[in-house]
Amino acid sequence: MKKIILLIVTAIFLTGCTSVKVSIKPDINITRIRRVAVLPFGPNGIVSDMFITELIGIGKFDVIERGQLDKVLGEYKLSLSGILDEKTRKELGRLLGVDAIFLGSAVVRKTPVFLAMQYSAVATTVYETAISVRLVDIETGSILISCSTSGEDQQKSIEKIVKKIKKAFQ
Repeated sequence: MKKIILLIVTAIFLTGCTSVKVSIKPDINITRIRRVAVLPFGPNGIVSDMFITELIGIGKFDVIERGQLDKVLGEYKLSLSGILDEKTRKELGRLLGVDAIFLGSAVVRKTPVFLAMQYSAVATTVYETAISVRLVDIETGSILISCSTSGEDQQKSIEKIVKKIKKAFQ
């Protein structure tokens, strides 16, 4: 009985924050964006790799291979920390031939959950993934699209974000 109640409480907690927040810069033609790079984000770049897989699946972008991105960054001694300054951003765009760059972050939060019952208590940990992705125009440095979500596993969160990006490009 305790396990059933715990599962119900956990399920309710996890499904509480599942929407994707999306902001799209008004008065721009984002359909001109076709060739993109995805900078690594998440633990060891795993989340960005999952994001790339979903992004390719929608068929809207030509995505630069991460190895090619790493090679260019290394050869030209460009750092990810300086990627948003105008000179570096434009140089990266020219070298890779991209229109825009996807940047992101991913955080896994651990939250202890305690369920007190009449004669006992149950404790567990609930894991919540928060993912944020931005599409930055190479030429202007403007954020064209910003999406974020939390509360689900990484794969579901990424799928929801990519669906919103696809909708923005229709």
